Amino acid sequence: NKIDLADLQSECIKQAELHYSSANENAFAYCDIPTVSVETNFFDDEKIKKIGHYIVTAHVNDNCFLNFADGNHTYKLNPFYITLFGKYIKDNEMILLGKSLSEKYDKTCMANGSRTKGTIELRFFLKNILEELFEEMPDVDGEVLHNTEMILPDLQVAQIRQNKNSEGFVIGAKGGNNDESHNHNDVGSFIAYFNGNPLLIDPGVETYSAKTFSAQRYDIWTMQSAWHNLPSINGEMQKFGKEFCADDFSVITEGEN
Repeated sequence: NKIDLADLQSECIKQAELHYSSANENAFAYCDIPTVSVETNFFDDEKIKKIGHYIVTAHVNDNCFLNFADGNHTYKLNPFYITLFGKYIKDNEMILLGKSLSEKYDKTCMANGSRTKGTIELRFFLKNILEELFEEMPDVDGEVLHNTEMILPDLQVAQIRQNKNSEGFVIGAKGGNNDESHNHNDVGSFIAYFNGNPLLIDPGVETYSAKTFSAQRYDIWTMQSAWHNLPSINGEMQKFGKEFCADDFSVITEGEN
């Protein structure tokens, strides 16, 4: 089964939700997991591991995630996928995140829905499977710890954390261009959280409509640069097109000049 790893990586980096619709669900839909993992070492591939781990990197606190493009900053993702993926790539942080979200969702109402496919309907059916899955896993306990720095120069995306948990500042920023997958005119956009609470957000996308995928897409306010923590120059917002891009992208962390 052939999976375009480059496309999957691009989608998962764009937004936390598409990480599951494009990466996790495709990986599990296209492959018989036990066969693939044993016979072809599918889940030993470093690209697959990085795709899986991205959800830990993007996670801020509870159901808040760093987002760009058509992603929203809050999701109730299916912890089953996170846990299962974590098990097969041997990623304890993913397993911890899945367990943590599962416990939180048991205490909160799912009635508002989720855009992940069938999460609400399947959650109760999968609950027993999830519990059995945890019993088969190594004894993994503790707090979810995140990488303090994630820089993707080819995609011009960076995420920097003050600490490995949700305390302090969490900053996300992007360069790129204005003709990307699920594009918003948002070159230079950044978002910020402090102690797990949003300070500056990306508004994400409204409910999809015919206009979203039409020539009038950039008449929608959520697609416009003025709504992405970006300036308008002489009253002009950013334009759509690949030529409207970041000329240079670099990240300077503490101690660098």
